[in-house]
Amino acid sequence: MVVVDPANDLYFGLKLLVALAAARLEALHSHLLSIRQHPLVDIPKPTLTRPRGPEKLE
Repeated sequence: MVVVDPANDLYFGLKLLVALAAARLEALHSHLLSIRQHPLVDIPKPTLTRPRGPEKLE
């Protein structure tokens, strides 16, 4: 027979509750990211084909 102290039961219950809540939030975030948002992709900026000089004011 295993005897569990009520304080330990409460402590481990709260730890489990926090871990499950964090896992749910992570799963929800990754699900919303895949549906509504585009993944973050690093796209290089295009370079200018010819050098530009200062603009002339008229």
